[in-house]
Amino acid sequence: MNTHFIISGISYSEYELRNNSDLGQRYEYVRDIQMFLEQWMGESDSIIAYTSGSTGKPKDIELSKSAMKASAVATAKAFDIEMDHEQTDNKQGVICSPLSAKFIAGKVMIVRALEWKTDLICIPPSGNPLVFLDRNVDFMVMTPHQLARSFELGDETKLNQIGKLLLGGSPINKELEDKINSVKTPIFIGYGMTETMSHVALRRLNGTDASNIYHAVDGVHFSLDDRDCLVIHASHLGLYGLVTNDVVDLLDEYTFSWLGRFDHVINTGGVKVFPEMIEEKIESIILQPFYISCQNDKVLGEEVVIVLEGELPNPDTISNWKSQMSAILGKYEMPRKWISKEEFVYTHTGKLIR
Repeated sequence: MNTHFIISGISYSEYELRNNSDLGQRYEYVRDIQMFLEQWMGESDSIIAYTSGSTGKPKDIELSKSAMKASAVATAKAFDIEMDHEQTDNKQGVICSPLSAKFIAGKVMIVRALEWKTDLICIPPSGNPLVFLDRNVDFMVMTPHQLARSFELGDETKLNQIGKLLLGGSPINKELEDKINSVKTPIFIGYGMTETMSHVALRRLNGTDASNIYHAVDGVHFSLDDRDCLVIHASHLGLYGLVTNDVVDLLDEYTFSWLGRFDHVINTGGVKVFPEMIEEKIESIILQPFYISCQNDKVLGEEVVIVLEGELPNPDTISNWKSQMSAILGKYEMPRKWISKEEFVYTHTGKLIR
């Protein structure tokens, strides 16, 4: 079975889509798909992708097409998706992507469809893609921001049309995870980055298998560097010791729990604290967008500060929040200063740029 791309309910073969210039002119997201298909079908053995830019200026990375195909095969195995190895005329299912083909996650979904011999429903990237979903699909990807907006706008019932849902691109907060727990559709979050082409580990977010532990996909194992940061080994992806900046608790060479980013770690009074862990503890207390950061301090070296979007609340509210926080935060985790910032900046996947 050849892959068909379903745009606004109309099915196009890969060849028809690539050569339909009118369609690309009408829809920017379709034009991005067409441009990627041109690269993918071209003579080069690699494509160029770009990092998210959440920890610095986005940079371009050359990715092997053979490695991207291998990643697609590993995903199929992880989600029990039957691949049509013999390329018969039997349909193997339909998958759905609401992600831009400008970025790696959107590119990978196209490769999966081509490798799995499935049809691909292409939804315009938006805050609430479920509003466009009008049929059952076997597999879909979304960002946590997209899923959160779907809950806010009351479209979560459409989650039942999805066989399995994979989230990625940014962390999820406790509020969203609680909502996910009430959903029957199996929902996972992946751990990965542009360099890995897709997830190299998965964590189940709901059901009886829900856990805080990430499990390596087939062909991947892990180790630690001297900073306790994760190192990825995946020969099928051409990764022979990819060093990350993610501090983890490595349970064994195939499982880990994520603690935070090494470049975010705050050393206050000789004690290392992780902003992401503090944020998770207090997110139900602080009733406006915030993040934890630090400032230089003559005594402590660095002091923990909390940065809030918009104006600071009144002193009584801050005092109430402080009282609640002191009951759940350690001495060195407590913010010593409260700072306001007019507007936060996010990546295209909803990841905060600190």
